[in-house]
Amino acid sequence: MDELTKKIHCIDQVGIVVKDLEKIKLEMKRIFGLDPVDNGIIRHKGVLYRGQPANCGVHIIHYDFFNIQIEFLSPVDGESLWKDFLDKNDTGLHHIRFNISDHEAVKKEMTEKGIDTYQSGDSSHGAGIKFSYYDTEPTIGFIIETLNLNEIHDQ
Repeated sequence: MDELTKKIHCIDQVGIVVKDLEKIKLEMKRIFGLDPVDNGIIRHKGVLYRGQPANCGVHIIHYDFFNIQIEFLSPVDGESLWKDFLDKNDTGLHHIRFNISDHEAVKKEMTEKGIDTYQSGDSSHGAGIKFSYYDTEPTIGFIIETLNLNEIHDQ
């Protein structure tokens, strides 16, 4: 087992970037009978986009679905990986998020593998929780996101 794999605890979210969140809400209700568990615009603090400070907003809706959170995202403004995705791919699978225990150790492993941090910042979860998106779409077809929930909860 690879050192990076040892640091990843579980997949806890699948992220999909879309243009029309209202259409998604209607279709998730029609197809699965589900309503979103939350819905709103988020502006993360301390965001770095390709290594530079960024101010960007994203409208997000979440669904709890078979122990995995399905996150639909639509960029609101500013430069971001969500806007880049829509410009390049239109709608589709954006990221798979992994729950981790050591944010810095995972970042180091990714850097050693030649994988750049695409965007990172303080999570809207608060309490020192950080997110990072790694630029793996060109190589594996989706972006890897990490969230250090276990690092905070294990302290």
